[in-house]
Amino acid sequence: MNKQLSKLICLLILISLVISLIPASKEASGYSAKVTANILNVRSKAAMNSSIKFKLSLGTAVTVTKESKDWSYISYGKKSGWVASQYLSYTKPASLGTYYVTASSLNVRTKASTSSKVVTSVKKNASLTLLKKSGSWGQVKVSNGKTGWVSLNYLTTKKPASVPKNLGTYYVTASSLNVREKASTSSKIVTSVKKNASVTLLKKSGSWGQVKVSNGKTGWVSLNYLTTKKAASVSKNLGTYYVTASSLNVRAKASTSSKVVTSVKKNASVTLLKKSGNWGQIKLSNGKIGWVSLNYLTTKKPVSAQANLGIYYVTASSLNVRAKASTSSKIVTSVKKNASVTLLKKSGSWGQIKLSNGKTGWVSLNYLTTKKPVSAQANLGIYYVTASSLNVRAKASTSSKIVTSVKKNASVTLLKKSGSWGQIKLSNGKTGWVSLNYLTTKKPVSTEADLGTYYVTASSLNVREKASTSSKIITSVNKNSSVTLLKRSGSWGQVKVSNGKTGWVSLNYLTTKKPASTSPNPEEAYYTAARATIHKDASSKSSVVASVSKGIKVQILSTKNSFTQIKLPSGTIGWLASHLVTTKTVKGKTIVIDPGHGGQDAGAIGTLLKTLEKNINLSTANELAARLRQAGAKVVMTRSSDTYPTLLERAAISNKNMADAFISIHYNASISSSVRGIETFYHLNPSLASSLQQEIAKSTGLRNRGIKKNGFTVLYQNTRPAALVELGFLTNPTEERIISQSSYHEKAAQGMFNGLNVFFSK
Repeated sequence: MNKQLSKLICLLILISLVISLIPASKEASGYSAKVTANILNVRSKAAMNSSIKFKLSLGTAVTVTKESKDWSYISYGKKSGWVASQYLSYTKPASLGTYYVTASSLNVRTKASTSSKVVTSVKKNASLTLLKKSGSWGQVKVSNGKTGWVSLNYLTTKKPASVPKNLGTYYVTASSLNVREKASTSSKIVTSVKKNASVTLLKKSGSWGQVKVSNGKTGWVSLNYLTTKKAASVSKNLGTYYVTASSLNVRAKASTSSKVVTSVKKNASVTLLKKSGNWGQIKLSNGKIGWVSLNYLTTKKPVSAQANLGIYYVTASSLNVRAKASTSSKIVTSVKKNASVTLLKKSGSWGQIKLSNGKTGWVSLNYLTTKKPVSAQANLGIYYVTASSLNVRAKASTSSKIVTSVKKNASVTLLKKSGSWGQIKLSNGKTGWVSLNYLTTKKPVSTEADLGTYYVTASSLNVREKASTSSKIITSVNKNSSVTLLKRSGSWGQVKVSNGKTGWVSLNYLTTKKPASTSPNPEEAYYTAARATIHKDASSKSSVVASVSKGIKVQILSTKNSFTQIKLPSGTIGWLASHLVTTKTVKGKTIVIDPGHGGQDAGAIGTLLKTLEKNINLSTANELAARLRQAGAKVVMTRSSDTYPTLLERAAISNKNMADAFISIHYNASISSSVRGIETFYHLNPSLASSLQQEIAKSTGLRNRGIKKNGFTVLYQNTRPAALVELGFLTNPTEERIISQSSYHEKAAQGMFNGLNVFFSK
C-alpha cells in the first residue's frame, strides 16, 4: 500500500514538472503594458484599415491577452481590441535563457536602474544569458563572464542573421571600380566607386572581395584594386566641380547619417576643399561649407540651357552684381528687390545678367526668380485739383523742393497718404507730394467758357485716341499750332486739329495765348556731302572762311554759277561748290525707335527726383517720332505705351520692318554719382552711332563720352543699322535735374534727328 502510494506521489510530481516546463499560452492570463503613443487607436481587427473601436491616451495601463505578429490584443476595463505592439511598453513573462541585443550598444549596470554604474557595454547582436527579471530590467551574464542589469526593451530571443565580418577599411586604386552583384566580371554592376574612395571589406573569395560602400550598398570587387594604404589628398584633384544630382545634400560631416546643412541643385558649381574617401568637403557660392558624396560631382562644366534664360526678378533686398562668378570678385553694382534683369547665361549657381542700364555682371541664382513681383504701390484712386495752381513737392513738406505744378481741374492718381499730404502721379508719369486740402474726388464740369481755340506750347504734341498716355497716337501737332478744344476730362482735353482729326492731348501743353508771328526760316533740309572749305565769295580762289565735315546741316541762301551760298549752324555765311550740297535726309526712310524698358521694367531710377527711366525714354522717343514724321519718315515704335516688349522682340521689329535705322533710347546709371554725360553703343558698324553721338552732344551740351562697342541684345540680334543711345546719368543729381525736363527731351530728340540726317547723307 505504501509502495503504491509512493508511486502515485512520484507520478503526480512528474506530471506537475512536465506541465511547468510547457510554455504558457499567449492567451492564458495576459500581462500588463502601458501606452507609449499620445493617442492610440484600438481597432476591431489586427489591421491598419480595420475600424477604430475606441482610443487610449499616453500612459494608460492595459492588459495584453494575446499577440499576432506586430499586433497585440488588449483589454481595458470592459473594453478590448487590437493595437499596434510598437506603441506598448511592457515586460513579458518570457522564459529565461539566451537573448540577443537589439540596440547598437547596450549598457550593463550594477543595479536595475539607469542611474546605476555602468559595468560594461555589449554591441548589437551580441548573445547573453538572462538570469532573472525585475520589472523592465533583466540580470544578464555576458560572454566575458561579467554579470549586470540591462533594459529588457533591447533584448530579443530571435537570433540575428549572420553578418559578414568586417575585415577592415580599404581604398580604391583604380580610377573607377565596378561593384558587382556576384564575384564575377559577368555579374551585374550594382554601382561604381572612384579612385581613393574608402570601402569596408566584409569577406574574401579568391581574388574577389565583398565590400560595403559609403551609401550602404554591398557588392563584389576585384581585390587587385584595393589597398590598405590611405591615399593622400592631392591638390590637383581640388578646384571647381559641378553637381550631377538633381539635388545634392550637403552634410556637417562625411557621413550619410550626419546632419544636412543645406542642399545644392543640379549644375551648381562648388569649390572642392579636400577629400576623405569618397566624400569631399566643398564651399558653396554663399560661403557655406559641408561634405558631399564625390559620386555626384564632376569637373565637366554643364551646358547652359537656353530654356532657363529670359527675364528674372531679384528676391534679395539688395543683390551684388560682380565682375566674375565668385563672391571674392569685384562688385560692379547692386540691384534692389523686385528689379528685373535679363539672364544671359548660367555657370553653376551663378548667372550672368544684364541690367536695365545695359551693364552686365554675375549674381547668385539663389536670389533670382521668374515670378513677377506684385506692384507694392497701391492706387487710391483718381482725384482732381481744386486750387488754381497746385505745387507738387519732392517730400511731404511745404519746405520741400517744388518738382512741378498742376492746374485747376487736372486729374491726378493718388498713390498714398501721409497725414494731410498725398503722394500723386501726374499724367506725364511724374510723382510728388501735394496737400490733400486741394484735391477732390468730384469730377469738375467743363464749361463752354473753357473751350475754344488753343495753341500748342510743346515742340511736338501727341494726339491720342483716348485720354491716356498708354493710348494709341493718332497724329502730332507742332509748337504754336492752333487747335480747337472740344471738351475736358481732368488734365486731358479733346481737340480738333487743322486736318480735321480729333483726339486727346494733355492740357498742360495748351495755352489761350496766341504766339507771336515768326518769319519762315530759309530752307534747311540740306547737308554737306563731303569735307569742304567755305569761301568768302563764289570762287574756289576766294579766301577760306571755314572748313566743314561731311553731313553738316546748312541753310541754302542763294546760288551763283556752280556755287551755293550757305549758312552754317555757327552762323557763318559763305560759298561752296554746289555738288557738295546734298538733300539726302530721313524723308522716305523707315526708322524704328525703341524706348528702352517699360511695363514692369522701370529701368534706372533717379537718385534725387526718383525719375523713372522708362517714362523719359518714352517721352524722348515721342519727341523724336514727331520730328521724323514731320520730315516724311516712316516711324515704327517698339512700344508707344507703358508695356514691355522683350529684347528679342524689339530687335525682331527692326528686322521685320527692314529698318533703315534702329535707335534704342536709354538714360544711364552708375554706382558713382559723379559720372555724367552721353554715350552711344554699336555692335558691328559704328557709322550710325558716330553720327548720332556727334549731333546729340552738340544739341544737348552734355559731356561727350564717345561711342563704344557692346553686344547688347537689341544690337547683336539686329541685322539693320542699329545704335543704343545713353542720354545722361539719372544717378548724377545735377544731371537728373536736367534730363528729367521735357525741354531736354526736345534737345536730345533734335540731336538724334540731326544725327540721322548726317548718317543718311554719308
